[in-house]
Amino acid sequence: DVYQWHFNGQGLWLGVEVGGVAIGCQEILPVPYALSLRPGASIDCDYMFPALWVSNVTGNGIGSSSENGRGIVGTSVNNYGVYGLSSSTDDDDAGVYGLANGGSGTTSGVYGANNSISGTGVKGKATATSGYVYGVTGLTDSPSGVGVFGWAGSHTSGTHGRPYGVYGYSNSGHGVYGETLGDWSNISGVYGKAVMDHANAVNGVNTAGGYGVRAESNTGVALAAKSASGNIIEAWDTDPNNRRWYVRNDGQVYADGSFHSGGADFAEMLPAVEGLEPGDVLVIGFDGQLLRSSSPYATSVMGVYSTEPGFVGGSDEEMENPDKAPLAIVGIVPVKASAENGPIAPGDLLTTSSTPGHAMFADHFVGGAIIGKALEPLEEGTGIIQMLVMLQ
Repeated sequence: DVYQWHFNGQGLWLGVEVGGVAIGCQEILPVPYALSLRPGASIDCDYMFPALWVSNVTGNGIGSSSENGRGIVGTSVNNYGVYGLSSSTDDDDAGVYGLANGGSGTTSGVYGANNSISGTGVKGKATATSGYVYGVTGLTDSPSGVGVFGWAGSHTSGTHGRPYGVYGYSNSGHGVYGETLGDWSNISGVYGKAVMDHANAVNGVNTAGGYGVRAESNTGVALAAKSASGNIIEAWDTDPNNRRWYVRNDGQVYADGSFHSGGADFAEMLPAVEGLEPGDVLVIGFDGQLLRSSSPYATSVMGVYSTEPGFVGGSDEEMENPDKAPLAIVGIVPVKASAENGPIAPGDLLTTSSTPGHAMFADHFVGGAIIGKALEPLEEGTGIIQMLVMLQ
């Protein structure tokens, strides 16, 4: 009783008398000559002020800190240097709480540093197997503040690779997950910006040529985008501020400029027999399937099996297209050719030949049998030449 209620930090003195004569008065200290707490010691308090206050300052003000001092230092070899535990159900309670109270500067409420080549300065871990639990939560009430801020220093080259301001890793879920609940347009679940240096970052200038957001995947999808009602993806120019390209959630794609492809023809995926090859001249069979041509001046000719189309229509969602072949119907395409009806010169009209899957020089016009115009010569035998597809 006396320990808990009467010795609560107020000044106490012990008077000493010998034979009824007062010989002195000694101040009673809570921990005389203690260099540290004994192992297992517990400090308990029911009051609103801290049970233990440790300060290391150069002056009398709480905000004036020692240049190299530490308020609390915790060290451990195999366990925790500092361990904080909170059993409260209140959202604002915490096992460890850090507060930066300076009116200016770039101070830190909690600062974690790591000198190991593979360790972690600050590590957050949520061990519950259900519910919405978070290893690390960052909150800000400022309209221009940051809940979690990751900064990678100036090391940008050398044998150690490039550092990460924020690095997210997951074995099964999301490495980094961003969500915003605002109801206005200029907000982002995850926002990334690449700038050359800190000065340009402050001025809002991007001169680095880097990536605002970079996605990579060894086997899965590098970047997945979903939208319930709005556009799935948008690409903007910043000077002037103009939307250049976007994909609607119904699959429609819009762009200000042209589409540049390595291919040179437009192909349509159509049902076909097995065993066809790129460059084959194709006709349509009685069952509606594409097959190799095998007779001269066939009016059932449809086009050429595309080698590397720039545009593909009629493909299924998985791009697997079973039992289909890409039929080049417009553009420039490699075609198997035969000189059986005479040498082929650039500009000659081509039609089907008796050599299966090959085109030949059309020495007379037959409506519906012309498949294109030669762009390269073929003097003799068979070979592959470039042809402009133009069905006539």
